[in-house]
Amino acid sequence: MHSAPAVVFPVGRSHFEAWSIGALISCECFAWVLWSSSVAVIGEFQISAGALVVVFSVWLLMSWWQTPQGRLSWDGMNWALYLKGQTTSVNPELVFDLQFVMLLRLGVHESSRACWVWLERSSNSLRWFALRRAVHQPPVRPEDRAFGRGDPSVGLSGPAP
Repeated sequence: MHSAPAVVFPVGRSHFEAWSIGALISCECFAWVLWSSSVAVIGEFQISAGALVVVFSVWLLMSWWQTPQGRLSWDGMNWALYLKGQTTSVNPELVFDLQFVMLLRLGVHESSRACWVWLERSSNSLRWFALRRAVHQPPVRPEDRAFGRGDPSVGLSGPAP
């Protein structure tokens, strides 16, 4: 079995995520307006719900705006995330895949922290399929690494003796 090729892919704000957040906020506002217009007098429940809609919407927009900007890299053996001049070894977990957009949970090896990123084909369409192959391939086991299996630089028969 061949390994996925090495690939570097940009990580940043996703248009798909922005559209999804916009749709969610629109639905929340529509539901709140519909509910508020169905009662005779707007009371404390409607005001509290409206405040929660505003707070939640602001939180969603701020979290989207603060999406990390950098690169996700697969070298044939390991995944790395490059953000603000720092390199972190990560373990990607595919959460959602629509063929043109993927949501990955990037677990950091040294801690229990995780980073969630949306990756889109439109960010780099030339490398999109290489990224998809790398994300979908089974993880390389430590014992395979010792023999060079899973390394694209090593031939099918393993490392040279």
